Amino acid sequence: MSTTNEKILTAYFDAIDSQDLDRLRHFVHDDIVYEDKVLKETFNGPEAILALWDTWYKHTRFGARIDEMIVQDDRYAIVCTMYGEYIKEIPGFGPASGQSYEFQVVSIGRLRDGKIVHNSDFWNKSDFLAALGNLD
Repeated sequence: MSTTNEKILTAYFDAIDSQDLDRLRHFVHDDIVYEDKVLKETFNGPEAILALWDTWYKHTRFGARIDEMIVQDDRYAIVCTMYGEYIKEIPGFGPASGQSYEFQVVSIGRLRDGKIVHNSDFWNKSDFLAALGNLD
């Protein structure tokens, strides 16, 4: 099962990288709970998580690559690098002028029925802001 789940998670990250919301929807369980532990925000349900991705896509040229992945049964831990260009201001992140960025995220989660049902992301907001030149 872990090999199948690794393939599912790799395909999910490929969908993130392609910025294709319809493709992303395929990997999201109807009961998904997605937590951004740094921003202290929780997104419940597919529409909420797709709206989150849509916001990132409208404000950045955004990509993601898996650096390390551990999968055991239906649980996973992934270290990934998010990268891109900051092209439109997101409130709380400062002005945008096409700055390049790269920062790491650790995602811990669980799959159900071959889809992501729970995900918690941990990252360092200061790394992102410093890359943008917006760290006070």
